[in-house]
Amino acid sequence: MFKLFLEISRKGQSTSGVRRHLRTVHKLKEFEEKTIKTTKKNIMINNLSPDKKQKLHVLALNAIVEDGRSFNDLNKPGIIKLFNGFRPPHRNTVKRNLKRLNQQHVKKMSTQLHDANFIAITTDFWSDRSSRSYICITGHWFTNNIDIKSKILVFAPFQDRHTADNVSSEIEQHLKRLNIFDKTVSVTCDGASNIKAAFKKLDPKIRRIQCLAHKLHLIISNALGLWLKPQKQNGDDESNGSDEDEYLLDNELKSLSLNELNNHENTTIQDEEVNDKSSGEDENVDSSEETEEERYWSSDLWSRDVITDLDLANDLQQHISIVLNKCRSLIKMVNKSTNLSRYIDKLKDISKIRRSLSIDCKSRWNSTKLMLENMLKLKSLIIQLHSDKHDLSLTTERKIKLASLELTSDEWRTISSLKKALVPFHEATKLISGQKYCTIGTAFFAIRKIKNFLETNVDNDLFVNEIQNNLLDQLVKYIDNDKEQFDLIIFLAYFDPVGFSALTLKERTTIERNIKQLLKGLDDDFNAIIHDRDIESNSTQASFSLSSSSSQNNRLPKKSIFSSFLDSVATNTTTRHVVNTSSNNSYSIADEFLIYKSLATKEVQKIVREELNPDPIKFWQI
Repeated sequence: MFKLFLEISRKGQSTSGVRRHLRTVHKLKEFEEKTIKTTKKNIMINNLSPDKKQKLHVLALNAIVEDGRSFNDLNKPGIIKLFNGFRPPHRNTVKRNLKRLNQQHVKKMSTQLHDANFIAITTDFWSDRSSRSYICITGHWFTNNIDIKSKILVFAPFQDRHTADNVSSEIEQHLKRLNIFDKTVSVTCDGASNIKAAFKKLDPKIRRIQCLAHKLHLIISNALGLWLKPQKQNGDDESNGSDEDEYLLDNELKSLSLNELNNHENTTIQDEEVNDKSSGEDENVDSSEETEEERYWSSDLWSRDVITDLDLANDLQQHISIVLNKCRSLIKMVNKSTNLSRYIDKLKDISKIRRSLSIDCKSRWNSTKLMLENMLKLKSLIIQLHSDKHDLSLTTERKIKLASLELTSDEWRTISSLKKALVPFHEATKLISGQKYCTIGTAFFAIRKIKNFLETNVDNDLFVNEIQNNLLDQLVKYIDNDKEQFDLIIFLAYFDPVGFSALTLKERTTIERNIKQLLKGLDDDFNAIIHDRDIESNSTQASFSLSSSSSQNNRLPKKSIFSSFLDSVATNTTTRHVVNTSSNNSYSIADEFLIYKSLATKEVQKIVREELNPDPIKFWQI
């Protein structure tokens, strides 16, 4: 019987041959009925013209790529019914065509990168729960019209150890493959020691800029002891989930190496003939996009420099750690208990509160602030929960544990003070996380304003003052004391009106002196180009102050992120004396500095009045 099966089976151990044999030789009706159903389906499929079927295949493939769905998502029974007889591409077809699409994308992207004169890149690493690492490189450049462009250049597995040599070699290989190594002028990355060393080995001309949002995260985490490890207690539930929670990458996706993607020959989109059973098989993946993302990327390595050693903490940090760990334990207990979560939901419905208790994450910026904010929103409900705990269907052990997690009035005040201290950092992170505008000047402005805010003590509140002092110490450590990074940031911030407004007079003078030295060091040909451009733009320079300040008409319909940040640090931008520029036939470099100072001041005033969004690119467009 086994030999007969092998003889009549087709490649890939398909059952189609066996079914045909049983139907034609043994005259089994059950296979005849299924054949009729399949024939009806094939009739519906065959009614589609090859051109229409090809277009539907392309749309299905693009849907999988754009929405990040699993390869066989569109072959699920419920989805197939929507297609009215059209069978979406099989997972193997998707895999094969992803290689082709990647090849086309890389070719198209290489053409776009060819026209770029200078490119800035950002790099990041992730690891999934199986400790498989991935590298992502994003490129940013200007077109000839001074429009900013951003593209993901590389997203690939990184299988070697994360040594400086390996990281440097991998990045250099990717950049040279795209023919942009010599065009790369800066890289934004985290501050890990291996990353710092990697870019020192890469090319001295490529300037490293550490992610300032990451620095803000380290400042608040290490200043306040947000992630100090609590003392282990007997009976603590240390389980972080079962094996069923593990989200594994698709086997075919994991097997796609970079060389395979780049060297695979072109193919057309044609579905493979598969039997009904194989086409219906699919991975058991959670349909929740949020849960899927959390499981997929379990670690993005942003938490490597966060201090967790309790022995290194001062009294304030230990007190904050105790309160936060108490909050986390309470939230976990409520979310894991059906009775407790149902009771909280009932109280939320009565009080018409939409917020929910959420746990924070060591590698997620501002997640602690969000957790504390939700705790304060649900304070009355949490207090009522503790009051009614004896009326709930809980075991004695659970009631005792719930009672141990009850927050005192002093601990609630700690939560309120912490949340207030974290608001400026939250607003600053949102401000500097823009994707469509340059943010380094805005980031420097935010950091300088936060520093001024922390230097102002609150009357009659020693606890808040102690929090601000700890934050200020860490800000000085990560920002001011990192001399190389600080000097680079203030130099780049000078060319952003918002960043310019935060510079001291001494810092501006130093930067302008450096600019003069840079201009003197240029060769004669470049000076000639600059001179020609100055002559051609004489007629427009005089009107620069008018056209630049009125070129942006993007008035904001509601309160801007910039204004929200200013409110969080309780500061106002001071108005400086505006230089009156007049039309001259030519300008010296000193005149240019004065003109820029005048225009930058006007720009910031409009931003503060919410007439404009902060956008240095539009400011420089004439």
